[in-house]
Amino acid sequence: MVGVDEILLALANNDLADLGRNRNGPMGSISFYVEWFNRLSSFAATEVLRQLKKKHRVEVIEYLIDVAKECCEIGNFNSLMAIVAGLSLPAITRMKRTWSRVEKSKLEILQHQLDPSGNFLSYRATMKAAQWRAESAGSCQRAYSQIAEQLRSVVRWKGVQCSFQKNAAVLQYMLVSPLYGEKESMLASFECEPAESAAEREQLKKLKVRS
Repeated sequence: MVGVDEILLALANNDLADLGRNRNGPMGSISFYVEWFNRLSSFAATEVLRQLKKKHRVEVIEYLIDVAKECCEIGNFNSLMAIVAGLSLPAITRMKRTWSRVEKSKLEILQHQLDPSGNFLSYRATMKAAQWRAESAGSCQRAYSQIAEQLRSVVRWKGVQCSFQKNAAVLQYMLVSPLYGEKESMLASFECEPAESAAEREQLKKLKVRS
């Protein structure tokens, strides 16, 4: 098993992009994490855009917000941010008529998740830690050892069994259902709600030319 110290040293001596592409190395899980995050984000947006009726789009958005809230409460911040990212895509946010029908309490939940002064505290802490590492460049090995000591609990959690039952049908649907790309998402968005401004009409025209 690769220890936390080795992982931190690998991060220090390698490019993160290369580590993410190396599925066979000790950091191969990074690429799977990135792929799942992107798929979940696209899945959230696609499920909204598949609904041609506004009522159904509102229902899907409210359901996804509830899921994101539940992810936050159980500590699944990765899925929380993936869902929020999907709902924050331009193809989704431009549909003002749809958002106007979303329940206010649901909107407040989503806005709270997006508030950098709230749930982004961990990101500020990460930035502070990065600054500390930069200022302590002369004692990197000692710093990595200190960080590793704090992260050993993460390794112990890897052996903990998940208490939630898997829903095979839902998991299969999420893994194999086709997803919209950026262009397909925007075209579907304009099909749900027509272009209103001159800029949107020009954007739609360019999308149709490229399709």
